[in-house]
Amino acid sequence: MEKASQAQHIKDGKVVVADTLDELAQKMGVPVEAFKATVTRYNELAAKGHDDDFGKRPELLTPIQKGPFYAGRLVSTLLAMSGGLHTDPSLHVLDKNDKPIEGLYVCGAAAGDYFGSGDYPTICPGMNHGRALTFGRLTGVMAAGGDIDKTVKSMEIK
Repeated sequence: MEKASQAQHIKDGKVVVADTLDELAQKMGVPVEAFKATVTRYNELAAKGHDDDFGKRPELLTPIQKGPFYAGRLVSTLLAMSGGLHTDPSLHVLDKNDKPIEGLYVCGAAAGDYFGSGDYPTICPGMNHGRALTFGRLTGVMAAGGDIDKTVKSMEIK
């Protein structure tokens, strides 16, 4: 399925393919030398096994060395944060000492600690919507002084 999707994106012009980094940069419409310097830096971090620049997990650091190379344009399509505000199970925002900030609640994309690894799984579009709706309601109950365990009935899933 992924190969078919990739082929369609190439056909539609959403993804460009090149045999060299120079060619890829040209097809992307970015400055060639700056692009190659970025790839060189990334490869240094991959070899080191630690992303000092952006905090990418070490097991995902893969050197960019051999073509063909692929590039796609990512525009505003993700409606979620990979980080967000540190929260507790009662939806309070926590301070730097992990203590609830009185009267401050969070829900939706701004609520952190949802994706344990810090990554948003982009292969599951819309995953954040259910979270925003569910936790939005729970946050409202909590902010109004309610008890979510008493107010929101549990559902038995069979």
